[in-house]
Amino acid sequence: MAVNDSIFGGPSNIRLPPDSAGKRTQTFRHVHLEYNNGVVAINLGDTVVGATSGAHGEVVAKAESNTTSNGTLSVVPLISAEDAQFIVGEDLQVNLIKVAEAVDFHDVHSSAVNLCGANNPHNAQFVDSKGSAYIRFDDGPQQLDAFGLSRMTTPWMVGFYDFHYDTLPNEFWDDISGTGTITHLPDEASIALDVGTAAGDRVTRTSHKYHLYQPGYSQLIEMTAVAGDSGKANVRRRSGYFDDENGVFFEMDGTDIYVVLRSKVTGSVVDTRIAQTNWNGDKLDGTGGLGNLSGMQLHPDKLQVLWMDMQWLGGGRVRFGVLAPDGSRVTCHTIENANANTGAYMTTATLPLRVEIENTGTSGSPSRIKMVCAAVKTEGQLLPDRKKRTEKFGVAGAKHDVTTATDTPMLAMRPALTVNSVTNRKIMIPERWSLIVEGDPIVLKFWRRTAGTTGGSYAQVPNSAMELNSGVTSFTPASSHLMLVDYYTAGSYSIQAPENFGYLGQHGRLNADGTTQEVWLVTAALATASGTDADVTMGFSWIELE
Repeated sequence: MAVNDSIFGGPSNIRLPPDSAGKRTQTFRHVHLEYNNGVVAINLGDTVVGATSGAHGEVVAKAESNTTSNGTLSVVPLISAEDAQFIVGEDLQVNLIKVAEAVDFHDVHSSAVNLCGANNPHNAQFVDSKGSAYIRFDDGPQQLDAFGLSRMTTPWMVGFYDFHYDTLPNEFWDDISGTGTITHLPDEASIALDVGTAAGDRVTRTSHKYHLYQPGYSQLIEMTAVAGDSGKANVRRRSGYFDDENGVFFEMDGTDIYVVLRSKVTGSVVDTRIAQTNWNGDKLDGTGGLGNLSGMQLHPDKLQVLWMDMQWLGGGRVRFGVLAPDGSRVTCHTIENANANTGAYMTTATLPLRVEIENTGTSGSPSRIKMVCAAVKTEGQLLPDRKKRTEKFGVAGAKHDVTTATDTPMLAMRPALTVNSVTNRKIMIPERWSLIVEGDPIVLKFWRRTAGTTGGSYAQVPNSAMELNSGVTSFTPASSHLMLVDYYTAGSYSIQAPENFGYLGQHGRLNADGTTQEVWLVTAALATASGTDADVTMGFSWIELE
């Protein structure tokens, strides 16, 4: 891997006796720069510029005795000014603002004879600002989760999506404007989001599920996406873990690539965008050196395995990265929020997956982004549904007279729009139902995504995220999803919900748009043609996760 001179400043050499011409050993120059009359604090990482000389470099160290007014800096000249010298008395600037005046300076040369590969002296050992060596294996460096724990166990899945058979229409909310389309590509087991050329054409896919975040555990998001081109003017594409208010995602706006943190903690949505050139990890620009240890150059028109992980707890760090072609994990940027903000960096880490493409102006040709697969994982023990932080609720139903083999509605349920004025993102999981059956045998059915319900009215259960309606009179079975069929003779029953009713299985939730309420319905009908009458009383209990 070649040494990146733009990081270390221009290389030079000194001659060693006894040969008259002298042997050469490579060194790297930095400048000890004294200043006074300071008006603004100079920080590590600042680029200091001599206003008269044009000399400039990065501040890599400061004397402990430094103050805003005076002190000494260690400055590494940038390659574009490797031979320039500061001038005593000139103004020193940072971002074109005067910060101090130069008092004196002198050059210091550090030997470049460091740990190197014997077969190639340019394969050097890199050391970070804390003195830690970069240790890497054939498959990349040791993997750590967002909380710095070794990734030694299998993360627990809290959401997964693939498109082998269809677009998963029941798992995503699709928001389409203009000539946008969504197409299933069965041979690629993926979906394509396409827009035309008109300004405002837009396609957004958001998972209905808001994936449960467990405090104290790292939340890991992995997804594959590819743009249909290398980027073009007035076309913006995003992939990540976010909604309209909060989240983290990769963005390609035109040909520029960013990582973005979205937050509504101030009451207004703010997107903090960090351009690829400003990433503090691997810039994925193919230049090699300390800023591109992977040597990888990101090609957005090639399928990328993107990942993001986060500590939340209100103030944790967020990391963005990709998987390199050799399968190693590459971190391209880290946002450090602890000891940096006066409050949480975003409102919640319980969020959906989203992919979107939008024309921000008229584009030169139709555009596309494809999504192949995605997973959300919690990197710690995933507690069973009934042991998570839950609230349990129950309702005692009225007696229903069942006189025909037609499915008679008994109890309808749907998620409330809000809980304490906050959009309802809780998960409802049926836990148990109890029955008293009098008379002839019955068939009990559970329906999901129930269509055409009429009659009665919904009322929100106190302190719950669910609304109930025991007065539904009719629905449309042909357009509803039948989940469960059970037969009961006369008697009393207490039934535990089957295992596929759970967080990764059948559960109720408000759709991603925040307004569509999916209806669940329990019905009863006579089980046999010879039956004439049955009285059914049902109690129902459920769990709510947040």
